[in-house]
Amino acid sequence: MTEDQGASPNEQMLSFCRNDQEEDLIKLFEEKGVLNEDGEGKCDLSYTNGVGNTAAHIAAESGSIGCLETLANEGINLDIRNKLRGETALHLAVKHAVDDPEMAYTMVEFLLECHADPAITDCDGLTPVQRINPKFEAIKSLFHRASIDIDDSDIPNDDEVDDDGSASQSD
Repeated sequence: MTEDQGASPNEQMLSFCRNDQEEDLIKLFEEKGVLNEDGEGKCDLSYTNGVGNTAAHIAAESGSIGCLETLANEGINLDIRNKLRGETALHLAVKHAVDDPEMAYTMVEFLLECHADPAITDCDGLTPVQRINPKFEAIKSLFHRASIDIDDSDIPNDDEVDDDGSASQSD
């Protein structure tokens, strides 16, 4: 069956994410390739469906952590907002807590580790953490932990610290 007769590689990618078919997604990427800057590869990670959902949105909405990890490893932009509600994959991972709190926790933790931006607002002006039902305190705590993580660039080098332990000002 040719692509003209069936689903395109991009449509297959979305379908595999919707149905939690990580192995098929990996095989698709190996066979068709991920679209790169040189125009090589047939799977476009920025491809969206009619409501603007990327494969990452669909994986987060479906609780497909394996597909989400595969997409992140391939370099998908996790901060794309969909057309329907202006939501990112992180917004949808939070909403997944209603169906499966443990999976939502795992996805939110993973997305934050991948530097998904927790400050992006949806069409209602709400960030993902503002969308969390209060009964899912563990998920909310992930955002708190992410907000207090210190970037190495914020830590003074040893040669920048005075004898009294304070950071010196650079000229």
